[in-house]
Amino acid sequence: MTRLTTRSATAKTLSFSNIDAKANQVLNEMAWFFGESDVMQKLRREVVACSQKRAPVVLSGENGVGKAILARLIHTLSNTGGRFITFDAASVAPSQLEVELAHAMQNTARDGQAGTLHLIGIEYLPKVLQQRLMQHYRTSCAEASPIAPPARLLCSARQPLNELVEQGLFPEKLYQDSASMCLEVPTLSAHSEDIAMIAEHIVKQYAGDRQVRLSKEALAVLKAHTWSSNLRELAGVIRSAVLTSPRHILGAEDFEPLLQKSSGNADTSSMSLPEAAETCLGRYFDGLRGMAPAPELFSRVMSEVEKPLIENVLRYVRGNQLRAAEVLGINRNTLRKKIRDLGIDAKKVGKS
Repeated sequence: MTRLTTRSATAKTLSFSNIDAKANQVLNEMAWFFGESDVMQKLRREVVACSQKRAPVVLSGENGVGKAILARLIHTLSNTGGRFITFDAASVAPSQLEVELAHAMQNTARDGQAGTLHLIGIEYLPKVLQQRLMQHYRTSCAEASPIAPPARLLCSARQPLNELVEQGLFPEKLYQDSASMCLEVPTLSAHSEDIAMIAEHIVKQYAGDRQVRLSKEALAVLKAHTWSSNLRELAGVIRSAVLTSPRHILGAEDFEPLLQKSSGNADTSSMSLPEAAETCLGRYFDGLRGMAPAPELFSRVMSEVEKPLIENVLRYVRGNQLRAAEVLGINRNTLRKKIRDLGIDAKKVGKS
């Protein structure tokens, strides 16, 4: 996402009496993110309320809705000082989760200030570790003195906690105890009336010294699009348009090809693995138009799939080869050999 610094001229300025002037200034600088829709103004009030407490907070929502933005905002509004540390549970091998998590918790403190731990993917933690972690923070919050408050714990999940409970990925009792501090971040389609304000802000971030703005037709196209990856996708499309178009007023024609490409990339985003495989193979056979398929098709398909499979797993676990081997269900040495034989740049893929 973009770096967030300025406030749209059309943004609504609000003042909250329970936070100081500096915190109110930060909130108003984020007015572009909250827009003016009822659902986002409700979220804004919930964020302010959570920032004034020490209990753990869970942010749930689809990929790209802005959970990381909100986590950092809560840290800023909480005025805990210290470091803001992000810990991605999906990128750590299960056998190392407890040790790495404890290390991250220790790193939040700085200069006597508690700091904040943002735990991404709480559903990837074993239930026992979930319970132990949340209980640790509850106990710390209850026993903390004003002089030495505990670190903030902010957790992110891709789904609402009640859905994770139903899938057996989060303890039901822990959910009941945490329900009052759960914030569900809406999808972009749930507050599409805010897209114009958000889009104008993103344009300014990427335009630099250029005076670039969006035409009414461009805004209409953006508002009509279904953003499967939410703010992240919107920011990517606008970035491409701003950087590739020489015009100062971006029109619908600057966005339509980018939106078609974006939609094409999202065609299989909601499919199961078998459905995606069937779709791709169906396209292959449709494209033959009566010609014979490639010889030794089975071996060829297996070899064609192996490299992108390993690359995507490495990308998913951010280059952690131990975690990648566990996801793939193969020995770590076997994975290393395949990486070498297939000519995969594991470090580069892990950072992409």
